[in-house]
Amino acid sequence: MAAPGPSNVVARRAVDELVEFSGETEVPKFMKLFILQQIDEGLRFINRQCDEAQTTRNILAKLNAMIVEMEAMEDQDEVYDTLMCLRDDRRGENSKLIVLNDLVVEVEEDIVVKETHLEIMDAAINFDKMKVVSIRARTKDESFVGLIRDLCFGLRMTLSKKHRLIAELEALGERGDAVRSLDHIREIVARDYGMLRDLEQLLAYAHVRMSLKDGYVADMEEKE
Repeated sequence: MAAPGPSNVVARRAVDELVEFSGETEVPKFMKLFILQQIDEGLRFINRQCDEAQTTRNILAKLNAMIVEMEAMEDQDEVYDTLMCLRDDRRGENSKLIVLNDLVVEVEEDIVVKETHLEIMDAAINFDKMKVVSIRARTKDESFVGLIRDLCFGLRMTLSKKHRLIAELEALGERGDAVRSLDHIREIVARDYGMLRDLEQLLAYAHVRMSLKDGYVADMEEKE
């Protein structure tokens, strides 16, 4: 048998710390505590990103208001440079908001996986609790599905607006600023379609997961 390496020593120390902290010696029980800690960290991370996203939305609202005001001025030559800067800032904030939303979705998906792991831990601890856990998990899945549907809807609305903007820019012809803006927006639209595809796949996965849980609950009810 090979001597324990450094990684095994670290793993052993981590397990010992979990056992000491939780007061549990059974693997499912102290692993459940570890997963709960990970979920809590994930939720706190989501809250921070949501706060940052709201700040970005507030900035975008101000930028949009200033852009509208500038566009309404009679002497467009005088405000041209300022208007271009504001539009660049708006594109940057929009890109930032997309990244923040991506992060939130990614962590939420990870939390869903961890919640499934919690269910497995609970099953190992006490099979009789699985029916209640499955019902609760399905409720969480329903909330998750609703969230993903809202994200998909919002993304489709955003894409529709961007397509209209592309059409407007294309109507301007081969002007330098219009061409640069058009290329940039097309890149954003391509990325948004990729995100929408991923969200729709996640939504399909969540529906399958809910269906499997419904079947599992039905099986337990038959056994009772």
